[in-house]
Amino acid sequence: MKNDKPPVRAVAVSDAGRRRRHNEDSWSITKSDEFGTLDKRGWLFQVADGVGGAAAGEVASKITVSEMARGYFTESTDGVVGALRSAISGAHEKILQTAGENKDYQGMASTLTALVLMDSKAYIAQVGDSRAYLIRNRMIQQLTSDQTVTCNLLNRGEITIAEAEHHPQRHILLQALGGGGSPPQPKIDEIEICPGDRLLLCTDGLYNLVSDEEI
Repeated sequence: MKNDKPPVRAVAVSDAGRRRRHNEDSWSITKSDEFGTLDKRGWLFQVADGVGGAAAGEVASKITVSEMARGYFTESTDGVVGALRSAISGAHEKILQTAGENKDYQGMASTLTALVLMDSKAYIAQVGDSRAYLIRNRMIQQLTSDQTVTCNLLNRGEITIAEAEHHPQRHILLQALGGGGSPPQPKIDEIEICPGDRLLLCTDGLYNLVSDEEI
């Protein structure tokens, strides 16, 4: 049987940078076949940015991507969106459980941007301020909206874009996985994709340093 699906090529890179000893970012690339789901769940791509003192942020982001992959591909819920929501809830609870068992991890949390590719569709789940971009015909479009205090003020017209770039609350998240708060309510969007499209997931370690055009 001829396979008409366009090939998927993926690459990931992460670096701790020059300021911190620990890399608090985590990522994963997982295909349905790895969990024996016979391509019912497509490809899952994730990036997570941990929050917390010492190595706690690193722990939170690692739990996020591992629990998300396990939960998404083994969840019995029909449909991509339902499986994503359930997996995110499970990852949140796992972070809270781990933090409760180790006082050094109390308050740790993580952002999450997850992307599922299924045939000609992409599903993007967002919690926090990591981002997803679509690059098509050499034009770049941000697909997610940062869930931060500053972005909320910007959307309400209370500050300008220039003020948002240097606002003292620009790094304060409205929601995250873990952190002792209420379960996150992820924003999940669905878009059509075309052969040749490039989809980029990244943390603020990229977009805070370079412009969209440079990306």
